[in-house]
Amino acid sequence: LYFQSFLEIIRKVRKPPPLCRPSVSQQVAPPAYIQIMKQCWAEMPDMRPDFESIYQQFKDLNKGK
Repeated sequence: LYFQSFLEIIRKVRKPPPLCRPSVSQQVAPPAYIQIMKQCWAEMPDMRPDFESIYQQFKDLNKGK
């Protein structure tokens, strides 16, 4: 079962559309975290945040931690 799902994910990544994006419920992650994840999935690479920006956003959300 795991092997089949692994191969299916690879197939979807190689041959979009539709684009392969995980679904994350708000019971699993706070909405602000989900929003950062969605920013990282932007189709246009220059619209995605860089690592420093991601780090800073999480730092701000976690009150400096």
